[in-house]
This record gives sequence, C-alpha cells and structure tokens, in this order.
Amino acid sequence: TLAETSDSISSSFSDSEMSLWEERWVELNREMSQWEVLSDYAEESGAVELEVECGWKSGNWDKVRNLCTNPSVGASLELGDYRAKMNEVFLAIVDGKLNEVENIHAQTAQLCLQQWQLLPDITSGGNSHRQLLESFHQLVELRESGQIMVETSRHSSNQTTPDLKNLLKAWRHRLPNEYDPIATWDEIFIWRNHMFSAIHTNFSWLDPESLATLHDKPWTAIRATEIARMQNRKEMSQISLNNLKEGAMDVGDAFTKLREQILVYEDGNVEEQTGGMNIINTTNLSFFNSSQKGELFRLKGKFSTLLGGRSKANQMFCRAIQVCPSYSNAWASWGELCSSIGYELEQKSKAEAADEKTKEASAATAKKSGQYLAQGMGCYLEAVHWNTQELDGLVLPNVLWMLSREESPDGVLCQTFDSRTIGLPSWIWLPWLSQLLTSLCRVEGEVVKDILSGIVSSHPQAVYFMLRAFYLERRDIERTRESSSGSSSQQQPQSPSVRHAEELMSTLRRAHPTLWSSLEVILEELIVRFRPSLEEELLATIAALTERVETQLEQQLLNGGDEPPNAVASFQKTLNRVSIKFFHSTSDSESISKDDRSKKASQFRRRYKSTFERDFRTASTKKDATGDKKKSEDGSGDSEPPLTLSELHAHLKKWSRTLDRQISMAPSHFPLQQASPQLS
Repeated sequence: TLAETSDSISSSFSDSEMSLWEERWVELNREMSQWEVLSDYAEESGAVELEVECGWKSGNWDKVRNLCTNPSVGASLELGDYRAKMNEVFLAIVDGKLNEVENIHAQTAQLCLQQWQLLPDITSGGNSHRQLLESFHQLVELRESGQIMVETSRHSSNQTTPDLKNLLKAWRHRLPNEYDPIATWDEIFIWRNHMFSAIHTNFSWLDPESLATLHDKPWTAIRATEIARMQNRKEMSQISLNNLKEGAMDVGDAFTKLREQILVYEDGNVEEQTGGMNIINTTNLSFFNSSQKGELFRLKGKFSTLLGGRSKANQMFCRAIQVCPSYSNAWASWGELCSSIGYELEQKSKAEAADEKTKEASAATAKKSGQYLAQGMGCYLEAVHWNTQELDGLVLPNVLWMLSREESPDGVLCQTFDSRTIGLPSWIWLPWLSQLLTSLCRVEGEVVKDILSGIVSSHPQAVYFMLRAFYLERRDIERTRESSSGSSSQQQPQSPSVRHAEELMSTLRRAHPTLWSSLEVILEELIVRFRPSLEEELLATIAALTERVETQLEQQLLNGGDEPPNAVASFQKTLNRVSIKFFHSTSDSESISKDDRSKKASQFRRRYKSTFERDFRTASTKKDATGDKKKSEDGSGDSEPPLTLSELHAHLKKWSRTLDRQISMAPSHFPLQQASPQLS
C-alpha cells in the first residue's frame, strides 16, 4: 500500500508533496468504492476518521463501535466535529436506540449550522460549502431512517406491513446533482442500502413479492449504475450492477437493469459493442410492454449503426416505430441516422460536382441526399409531436439546419417541413426565433412565415422586438442597395424578406393593437432613457482605435521599424470624424432644449473638447453659414507636425484611462423611478 512505500520514497519527495499524493490517492479510491483497500490503509496509517468511514460503509458496525471509543474521536467531538457526531447517529439507528436518535440528530444538526456560520459567503466558498450541504442532505435522510426503523419495529412485532411508499418516493426524488462526484452519490446510496437490508431482515417472513414493495434496493443500484455510466465510470457501473443480486424485481426495474447493462458497452470497442448487441439478441421480449420493446429495438439499431450496419439499423428503427408508434426516442434516433446519411451524400455530391468525370452523377446524388434529409426531418418533427417537453430543444436545431439546405421553394424539404409542422405548438419555436427570422431571407421563407405567423398570434411579446429589429435592418439594407444602384423603390419590387417581415408586423399590429402600443412606448423609453453616456460612447471608439493602432505597431516592428505608409493620415481622418461627432454635432450644439441629454452634452464638450483637439491635433473647423471653413481659435491648424504612431498610441491610452476613471465614478445603480418614471 501507499503507507508501506512512503518510507522508501520519502527521500525523493517532501512531506507536503507526499501528503498531497496520499490525499489524492484516498479520494480516488473513495470514488471507486474501494473500502477494503482504504480500510487497510487507514489501519496502517492510523487515520481513525477514515477507518470509521470505511467501517460504516462496509457494514462493519462492531468496528465502528470500537473506534468511536477512541480518544481521537472523543477529541474531535469536543472540538465540535459534526462528522464524529454523525457516526453516533448511525450507531443509534443501527443499534435500535430509537429514543436517542432524535436528540443526537438535533445535536449534529446544531454542529453543522455552527460550522456553516463560520464559512464565508457561498459565492466565495467552494468545497467546504459543498461538503456541508451534502451533510445536511444526509441528516434529513437519517431522521427519516429513524422513523423507518420505528415503523418497521412496530409492524414487525405485530406481523403487519408498514406503508413506506411515500417515503420511498421522496427518496427517489431527493438525489444529488447528476454532475456531483460519484462519492457523493455513493454515500447516499450506501446508507439507503443499509436501511433496505434492515427492512429485509425485519420482514423476512413476507413473500418475495410483498417484501419487494417495502424497499427500493433494485432502483437504487440501477440509478447508481446510470450515474456512473453518465460520468464515464464503466468500472463503477459494473460494480453497481454486480451488487444487484437476482431476486424479486418488477418488470420496470428489470427492464432498466437490462438497458443499463446494454448501454455500458455503447462507448466501448468493437468487441464490447458486439457484446451489447448479443445481450439484446438473447433477450426475451415477451415480458415487456410496447414502449420497452421499442427501446430495445432502438438500441439494436444504435448498435447496428456503431458496428457499420446502417441498412440493418434502418430496419430496426422501422421495427421500433411499428411496435410503438408513439415512442419519440425511436423517431429521434431514426432521424439522426437519416440526417447523417443525407449529409454524407451531400458532401459526396459536392465532390462529384467538382470532378468533371462524375459531374453528371452529382445531380442524382444530390437528389438522394435531399430525400434522406427530408426523411430525417420528418422523423425529428414526429419525435417532437410525441414529446414536446424534452426533445424540442434537441432536434429542432437539426430540423432548421436541414431546412437551410433547401434550394427551391417547392423542394422536398420545404414540403416536409410544411406538412409535418401542422399541429405543433408555437411555443417550441421560441428559442429559435433568430434562426426562423434569418430563414425569411432564403428560399424556405414562405414556409417559415407560417410558423412565425402562429408565434405572432399566440406569443406576440416574445417575437416583437426581434421581428422589429429584423424588419428595420432588412429595410435599411434594401434602401442602401437601391441608392447605390440608382433606382427608386417603385422600380424594384421588395425583397421577400422585407415583404414577409412587413406582413408579420402588420399582422401583429392588427391582432394586438394595445400590446403593440405598449411595447413601442417601452422601446422608446429604453432608447432615450438608457442610452450610454457620451463618455462610454467615446471610450468604445477610443478602444477600437487603440486596437487598430496596436495592430499597425506590430506590423511596423515586422517591417523593421518602418512606419506603414498613409497609416497616420488614415487615423487622423478617423479622429477628425470622431471630433466632429462628439464635439461639433449640429444637433447638440444648436439644440435649445434643456433636457438632461443636452445639458450633459454641453458639459461633455466643455470638459474634453479642447484637450481632445490639442492631443490629437484634429482640425477644429466647421463650415459657417456661407460654406467657408474657419480655422481654430488658436490658429494652429496645419502648422503642427503630424503625430507618429507611437505618440498616437500613447495619447489613446491616456484617454482610455481618463474616460475609464470618469465612468467608474458614476453610480452603479439608481432608482428606476428616477431613470424612467414611465417604466417604474
């Protein structure tokens, strides 16, 4: 063991490093449930606390009783160690001292609360908070375990059976997080197994079927197997399944056990995957219902895919749907197979189109690819139809991706999407509004418009802001294109995306006029009242310029120190535009309104204008009423030499610090009533 070899290698490692290795070794063995190995190590190293833990987890209660009389355990109790006190709760329950359980449990809870008060805020904490939360979880179950023992003792003496269904149901729902370490799950499940063993002993006179209703041992072992598999701990999965002895078990638990035995081999090598397939082939399906049979056929299709038999996998998925047409997972797996085949054929078609020899065959391959993608899309949408609560977030992105591969408005993908989305609730599309709006710009825009129309009717508030922004953006792009081409809007028809968005906006206004008016007011308030300050806007501009200047400086170093041509002139033009925008804006300077924005703009110009023009030597000129330019007041203008890149970079960094310091002085929060009375 590690204790035996520590003396021989102590000369090579420091004490702190050896201690770290030992702690990590203990943690790894704890996660692997190697309690016998840890028990031997604890005995040799004198780790009494670890020895007690190994004792109760392995069911050696005599050893736990002897260790609890150890002086070191007594010292830990005097220091307020809640773990040592919790061991007394374990012993009180196991020894049947049920009258003492409540008192010892209360003392342990008090020690845990005192320890919690000594910890920092939970946001700044870490492992200590997690360990205490796990202890609180265990305390709740210890109290319920005491109640179970009271019930079992009373009913066992009267030869009657207690009703533990509600408590067992609560234990099924009160579990750690799926991403919590295996050791956390193991600690909860080991204690529950102790309780289930005690129930089995007290009611051994019952028949196996009746006794199986009083404990949840099979489900606990199967759940432990599932968590270990999800965390890629195959060894732990096998250990949990091996600990589940054959006995009375309902059909649901038997099926779940069989499923976990199969899934353990899914991510293995070819031999392991073949072993999983053999388990399915040798299973008698007569005991299972239609959905369970469908799941087994689905798994057979998955393993066939992994082993390279796609044709057989397609048959197995089809068989699963025939057995249970409403089984959504089978539909989703079938859609995954079809979409993967369609994608591979699409890539093959592109490769054939690039080669002159196979160019004619690419059209047939592309057609076949579209058929497979359409079949996959239909399977995905059918899966969502039968299970909208769980599968919509998993398969709808694939559906929209496949729809984007369409090349014709009358293509097979658009037709499949249009027919299969009938009857689906509108809310399932809410997370994918941006993708749906983008689809309006492509050939599938007509069929996507029907989906968006349903969302506009049932969830107008969810779609309004995104739809409005999309409409304005596409309208501006179209107007820019028209102005660049020199044609008027009457000469060119509207693009489909603008037309669809405009129709949707009109539909929303007509169907929900009051809501539309309220949302417009909210939007106007957000734009006017919560606009970034001028300092923040200027800082963002300075940051962008700084990044560009640093790129030019890096290029200058690569060129041997030669300054890139026209680089400073380009930056000088940009700085002149920045100066005009922030310090010579006609709308701000000639405004006679006395609102907050105008006052802040005047203060901003008085504070920064002269310094900005002096540092960056911007042309402080403005056209007068006659159109002539005026020189700056100090008469500097073009007489000063231009800045170098290094000087420009230094000035930009100085302004970044100045503006950042000024912004940091602003209050981090203020009342909503003050910011926007209309929104408060």
